[in-house]
Parts: sequence; C-alpha cells; structure tokens
Amino acid sequence: MASVYQDRKMLKWLPFQSLPEQGEDLKALYQKRRKRTKPLLSTDQYELMQYRFEAAWQSQETVTLTLFKNGGVRRVQGIILGADKTLGTLMLDCETVLLDDIVEIL
Repeated sequence: MASVYQDRKMLKWLPFQSLPEQGEDLKALYQKRRKRTKPLLSTDQYELMQYRFEAAWQSQETVTLTLFKNGGVRRVQGIILGADKTLGTLMLDCETVLLDDIVEIL
C-alpha cells in the first residue's frame, strides 16, 4: 500500500537557519538591495503638488501622500490641517510628515 505524502513545511528549511548571523546578514543584504534613491522632482511637479495641496486644504478632502524616507516609499492618507514652513512639516489629521519627504500628493 502506497503511503500518503505529507509536506514537512518549514521543517525542511531549518538547516539554512542554523547560523543566526547568516540570517541577519542576509536580511541586511536584502534591505540594502531594495533601497532606492530619492527621485528628483521638476519645478512643474512641485507646482502641481502646491496646487493639489492648496485645493485639498481649502476643500478639507482626504489626500494620499507618497513619502520617500530611508530608501523606501510609503503612502499616508489623511486630511491636511496645515503646514509649518519654519519646521518644514505638514500636519495631517493622523500624523505630521516632513515636507522634504513628500514625493507626490494625490
């Protein structure tokens, strides 16, 4: 009688995690490879972001900000409450972000 195959799932990969230092080095290497450089924005893109900022601030609608920080991109949604040019920050209802980190306003 033939036996039924049972997958060992993650058990078969345990020998590759025998050295903890190796796993940490591999994680660091993968993170380093995923890092990107910050995109350079043209003056037209800055003007478009300024227009979208003013329109969203006056109408109090929810916007999606694309932020670039530490080689990665993340998106934040919220309502714009104001901006502080002296500190270089933009205040949303959920958090405060740096103006230099903003790449796009949707």
